[in-house]
Amino acid sequence: RGGLLDKPDVEIKTGGPDLSSDSWTATPPKTETGGSGGSTEKSKTPGGGAWRVLLIDHERHVERNVVAAILSVVPNTDKAHAENCFHTSRQLGLAIITSCLKEHAEFYRQ
Repeated sequence: RGGLLDKPDVEIKTGGPDLSSDSWTATPPKTETGGSGGSTEKSKTPGGGAWRVLLIDHERHVERNVVAAILSVVPNTDKAHAENCFHTSRQLGLAIITSCLKEHAEFYRQ
């Protein structure tokens, strides 16, 4: 079994003005076409989810095998990202492979 899941204990906030006060309206302004100026994509958590899949360094890890495992298990990753994860874990002791939903993170861990 490999991998480790990490649930951040801090609230992720996006940039921009503080919309929590009553002086701001939560509804985006209308556009020229009459539709809302907002996007449903903006309401999603940055990174696709709050669970991080971590690679923990170990002396038995071989770069070729780690890169192959990341590429075969985690979708939308490329070789450069997988190699970067391996080298980061060597330097820092761990590397974040991806951020995703809890169910996906549990699958990647297996």
